[in-house]
Amino acid sequence: MNAIQPSRSPLRSVSSPPKQRVASRRAKQRQLKRRPDRAIAFELSTKVVINALLIIASASTLIKLVPYHRVQQAKLNGIRSEVAQIEKRVDQLRVDFSNQFDPQQTMENMQEHSGRIYPNQRRIVWMNSGDAAGASSQNP
Repeated sequence: MNAIQPSRSPLRSVSSPPKQRVASRRAKQRQLKRRPDRAIAFELSTKVVINALLIIASASTLIKLVPYHRVQQAKLNGIRSEVAQIEKRVDQLRVDFSNQFDPQQTMENMQEHSGRIYPNQRRIVWMNSGDAAGASSQNP
């Protein structure tokens, strides 16, 4: 029983790698070459999706702002028309104010506000043609 048994060494011979290893290495190299393309495609598709989301968000915001803008423009136009009317009134009041303090028009202003007239003036009352006919028929 003391026979010497041939020892089996766990090392294999290093002559040539098996075919499976060569095929798997080639497949890995192909995958490595394809991965940058996939990474670029993934990056570009992510950018496109994010930009599309931003466009949708900005478009929806603009759609909401358009009616608000129209309402504000309508209010602004209303205010502008009121300002134009008030400016006309202010201009008339300025003219009246300057007339009130004009010494040459003092007598005219007193007559206008008091209703009195000079004794040497006559009051003229304008009548329509229909009123004149009615007045003449009343006075026989």
